[in-house]
Amino acid sequence: MQFFGGLFLTFHFSASFSRLIFYVRNVFFGFKLRFFHANGASLFLFFIFIHFFRGVYFSSYNKSSLWLTGCFLLLLSMGASFLGYVLPYGQMSYWGATVIVNLVSVIPFLGVSICILLWGAYTVNLYTLKRFFTLHFLVPFLVLVGVLSHLILLHFSGSNSTNNGVSRRRFFKLFFVKDLMTWTSYFLVFCFLGHIAINLLGDVENFLEANSLVTPLHIKPEWYFLFAYSILRCIPSKSFGVFSLVASVIFPVFLVLCSTKWGNSSLRLFFGGFFLLTVTRSMPVETPYVLLSQILSILFFAFFVC
Repeated sequence: MQFFGGLFLTFHFSASFSRLIFYVRNVFFGFKLRFFHANGASLFLFFIFIHFFRGVYFSSYNKSSLWLTGCFLLLLSMGASFLGYVLPYGQMSYWGATVIVNLVSVIPFLGVSICILLWGAYTVNLYTLKRFFTLHFLVPFLVLVGVLSHLILLHFSGSNSTNNGVSRRRFFKLFFVKDLMTWTSYFLVFCFLGHIAINLLGDVENFLEANSLVTPLHIKPEWYFLFAYSILRCIPSKSFGVFSLVASVIFPVFLVLCSTKWGNSSLRLFFGGFFLLTVTRSMPVETPYVLLSQILSILFFAFFVC
């Protein structure tokens, strides 16, 4: 759905906020198609996070090759979502691209040059949108290759979904009914977000055209990046904050070094830190929310040593 929905959206993409408004108002089904694609991306990331938490619970990182391909898929999906979030060229899209890409500037010697290369100029502009649009269109093909590789490795290595050994069951009725209920629930949620609460996961600032002279009061990304942005925001040092943000995103890769062979007992601590960091990011940058975010960040990374 994401692939074909995005394909139809490319027919009308013009790297312009005003043309986007014209598209959703005047093109047949353009309004629905755009929000189906945006809300579908949120559901896509939601299921990936659920699958990730399940893998942590069952210690799936013991199968290193399978786990690394899954981590690669997670990072690619988050990258594709960020690239797509910039394309509407609203206020939050503009400043989100400005803040996130500007984090690269902490790299010694090459940071500023990489920023200029990604932006296509010294600030976010139409050339940035063309670069991001191209990457946003190409990354899903890498995701497709990663999914196929992940499934092939799963076929050979097996799943860690049970600690009682391999047990065979008939596909019908057990798995048929279970999958039918799962897809029915997904379809109902998707219809609710696509027809009723279409802006529930969006930000009101993104309905304003990008303006480099007006900074939004609270810059925030989509909900699936809030936990990492909360860690970045609560650390006074920019360099250490960027390091912590990157570590919070790529830390699943290093779980393959964990020696635990059983279900992880720290999953509640990790999930609680993840959820509360997402919540605290919606709070203003003031006492006691900054201190709370710092404490939650420590608990989040404590998952490594517990």
